[in-house]
Amino acid sequence: MINDVGLRPIVFSVNCWIATILALFIAFSLDLKSPAWAMTTVYLTSQPLSGVMRAKAVYRVIGTFIGGVAMVAIVPNLVDAPELTTLAIILWVALCVFVSLLDRTPRSYIFVLAGYTAALIGFPSVLAPGTVFDTAVSRVEEITIGVVCAAVVHGLIFPKSAMSAFEQKLRRVIADARLSIAEGLTKAPTPQTEMERRRIAAEITELYTLGTSLRFDTSPRRPVMGSVRAFDRRVVALMPLVGAIEDRLTLLRRIGPLDTKLSRLLTDVYDWLKLEAGDRWRAAELRAACAAAAPSVGRQSRWADLVTVNVTARLDELIQSWQACLELAAYLTDPAQTPSADIRAAAAQIGPKPMHTDPGIALLSALAAAVAMSICAFFWIATAWPEGASAIAFAAVASTLFASLDDPTPSIRNIVTLLALCIPVVIVYQFFVLPAIDGFVLLCAALGFVLIPAAS
Repeated sequence: MINDVGLRPIVFSVNCWIATILALFIAFSLDLKSPAWAMTTVYLTSQPLSGVMRAKAVYRVIGTFIGGVAMVAIVPNLVDAPELTTLAIILWVALCVFVSLLDRTPRSYIFVLAGYTAALIGFPSVLAPGTVFDTAVSRVEEITIGVVCAAVVHGLIFPKSAMSAFEQKLRRVIADARLSIAEGLTKAPTPQTEMERRRIAAEITELYTLGTSLRFDTSPRRPVMGSVRAFDRRVVALMPLVGAIEDRLTLLRRIGPLDTKLSRLLTDVYDWLKLEAGDRWRAAELRAACAAAAPSVGRQSRWADLVTVNVTARLDELIQSWQACLELAAYLTDPAQTPSADIRAAAAQIGPKPMHTDPGIALLSALAAAVAMSICAFFWIATAWPEGASAIAFAAVASTLFASLDDPTPSIRNIVTLLALCIPVVIVYQFFVLPAIDGFVLLCAALGFVLIPAAS
C-alpha cells in the first residue's frame, strides 16, 4: 500500500490537515464545547474529489441540522424514561439508515448525518436530558464547521475534479467491456467469465453513482445526466447479450464445425471491437454481413441452422448496441461537443428515473443497526458503564456510514483493528505530547506529525 502512495494522496492528506487546523481555530475562537468534534468531522466528511465533496457537504449540513432538531424534540418529551429515550433514538437512527438506502444519490447523506448526529447528541443526553439543547447546538455547530472547512479547503487547494475521475472510470469500463465481449466471441465461457462480468456491472454502477456528483463539480464540462444513465443501461444490457451468444456458439461447436460465413463474421466483429472509437460505417457493413450469414430456414431446416439464425440476429444487436455505447462514451468524455440526435433521444428516453432500490435489504440494514445499538444499550444499562453512551454512538456511526456497502463487516472490522493499534499512539499523545504543548501552533504541528501520514 505504501508503494501506491503518490502525489495526489499527499495533497489530499495535507488538505485534510489544513482543514483540521482551520476548523479547530474557528471552534476555539468561538469557545465551543468540544472543538475536537469539528476536527473529527473533517476526516469523516473529506473526499478526494471536489465535486463529490461539495455534493456531500451541502447535504451533510442539512442532515446535521435535522438530527439536532430530532433530538431536541425526542429527549425532553421522554425525560422521565431513559429506556424509552434510548429506544426512540435507536429507532430514529434505524429509520435514517433505511431511508438513506432508498436514495442512491448524494442526497442520501442527509439521512446518514441525521442518523449519526442524533446518536452523538442523543445518547450522551439520556442521563442528562437538561443539557440536550446545549449539546445539540454545540454538536451542530462543530459538525457544520468541520464540513464547511473540509469543503472549502478541498475545493480551493489543488482540487481534483470529479469529471476527471469519471473519465478514468469510463475508459476502464469501456476497456473491460470490450475485452469481455471479444472473449465471449472467441473463447468458451468459464466460471471466471461470470465473475468478471459481475465486476464490470459493479464498475458501471460506480460510474453512474460518480456521475450523480458531476453537477456539483468544479469542472465546467458536464454531460447531461440522462446520457450517463443511458450509457449505464446500454453497457449493462450488453453483458447478458454476450452470454446468450456464448451459449449458442457453444451449442453450435458441439454439433460440429462452425459455418464458414459465421466464422468469418465472428473474426470481423472481433477485429472491429479492437477499434477504440468504433466505426459507424464498418458497423453498418457488419450488420449487413450478419444478415448475409444467416441461413434460409423453413419447415425442414436443421437445428444448427435455426441456432445460427439466432446467433446472427444477436450479433446484429450486439454490433448496434456497442456502436451506440462508443458514441455515448465519446460524448461523455468530451461533453463540450454537441450531442447527436441519437444521444439526445437516448437521454430523453431514460429521463430522471432513479436507480434501482431494494427495500428489503434497506430494512435488513436498518434492523442490523438497531440490533447492534440495542446490544450496546443493554450492556450500558446492565453494567452502569459511565462511557456506555459513546459505545452506542460509535455503533450508530458505523452502522450509518457503511450501510450502503454490500458487506459492511470487513470495513467495520478494519476500523476496530486500526483503533486498537492506535491506542498506544493515543496514550503517548494524551499523557506526554499534549501536556507539553503550549500554544495553537505547536498543537497543529504535533497533530500534523501523525495526521498527515495517516490520511495518506
